[in-house]
Amino acid sequence: MLVAQMVSVHVMAMRCAHHLANAEDIGQQDSAGRALGRLARTFPAQIEALNRYRSHGEPAITAARRRCAAKSAAACMAVHRGPAPALLRPELDCTT
Repeated sequence: MLVAQMVSVHVMAMRCAHHLANAEDIGQQDSAGRALGRLARTFPAQIEALNRYRSHGEPAITAARRRCAAKSAAACMAVHRGPAPALLRPELDCTT
């Protein structure tokens, strides 16, 4: 349902942009500009809501390679969930 709303907002924004480009007087230009501005603010909010829905409200998990101060020059993986990283191999002294 959200995707259908996003499509509708996009189509209406493109129509308003067309009306703004072909406006003949100040009133039409003002009306089309206001509508386009409102629709342009709505679309990013819908994208954010869709991303929250797809991730079930959880922050994304990212993995980053880090150099380790171990003798074997191995690489350890750090898993980041939100602002605080949790190391998979805490026995290694990992530095950024």
